[in-house]
Amino acid sequence: MSGFLLLATLFPAVALAQKIVPKGRSLVSSIVMGLALGTAGILMPLAGMMADAFGIRAILRCIAFIPMAALVLIYFLPEPVKVIEFSDL
Repeated sequence: MSGFLLLATLFPAVALAQKIVPKGRSLVSSIVMGLALGTAGILMPLAGMMADAFGIRAILRCIAFIPMAALVLIYFLPEPVKVIEFSDL
């Protein structure tokens, strides 16, 4: 269940990044997904060590709150500003 909760924030982040950079959708998608999955891979051993010390249930409960913290941070993001390009004039 916690894996679902953690992965649930990835796709809205990709959609938000694509909305911010509409001309480089594929590039920004790969950057966001690469950063998210790379960070998860780097932090996985730390989560394992903490699970050994405190128990897996306690760590999974803590990890389940990460998407909620992300939602709070997303609330404070400013609305994207529409940029007028020369082709629009």
